[in-house]
Amino acid sequence: MKEIFGLIVGAFKNFDKKSSRSFQKRVLILETVAKVLSSVLMLDLDCNDLILEMFQHFLKTIRPKHSDIIFSLMETIMTLVLEETKSVFAQLLSCPLNGVKVVEKNNLHTVTKLAEKVLVNCSVKLKSYLAKLFNGNSALLRDYSKIVVVVFQGKPDTSIQNEMNASGENQEADHKLS
Repeated sequence: MKEIFGLIVGAFKNFDKKSSRSFQKRVLILETVAKVLSSVLMLDLDCNDLILEMFQHFLKTIRPKHSDIIFSLMETIMTLVLEETKSVFAQLLSCPLNGVKVVEKNNLHTVTKLAEKVLVNCSVKLKSYLAKLFNGNSALLRDYSKIVVVVFQGKPDTSIQNEMNASGENQEADHKLS
């Protein structure tokens, strides 16, 4: 099974090549992984390295040219994995956190948006992990978008949504300027 999951995760490696002949097949694989919850089976089989690789592929390959469906499927899979895992390991949490780093100006708006959505979706579960990660050092929070601060502080859903909207507007403005 691990070999099969390795092939599946490998299919996500070139998701940014939309003109590829195999792009539609990759989309079908993504849909199947999301629908049949095979990422949960990956957790059950302790395929942490493959899950980490899958997260990395998603955040490296998501592009503005991808449809909302692809974005949504990636968000669903990442959220499900974080919600269903018994213990969020640091490398896994670092994937969406790297996507919302303020110092990473190379991050596309779409990457940041995906990472933010996943963090917000899992905010209740991730709050304690973020507290351990930042270990009272609020200065480290400055390296990340405001959404991390909102999740870390456990603000109500309306605050999170307002921050996401503000963050998205600011990033779109920054993207237009560049």
